[in-house]
Amino acid sequence: FSQMCLAARLYMLHDMIGLRVKEFIIRVYMNVICVALLGLVLPMAASFILPDDNIGFVIKVPVCIASACLSVWFAGCSREERHYILEIVKNKLKGSHE
Repeated sequence: FSQMCLAARLYMLHDMIGLRVKEFIIRVYMNVICVALLGLVLPMAASFILPDDNIGFVIKVPVCIASACLSVWFAGCSREERHYILEIVKNKLKGSHE
């Protein structure tokens, strides 16, 4: 149902502001799908390999967080976006040392 709502919103945005739906789907929607699928690989492997106990949980949580961060960083961000984020982090770190 949410995908039908998305299609309706895209259709309305096309009419309202001239959004190029095909370009949006390729550049944004497919990127989201790619990040989601890549972000599943390590957590799924960890869930099959590690036991379902407290130790397994303690290991799986950082694996899931790292997997999400890495998939967003490498598949979800363009080179320019990564550079921009790194510059912000560098500036914040410089500001905290002064």
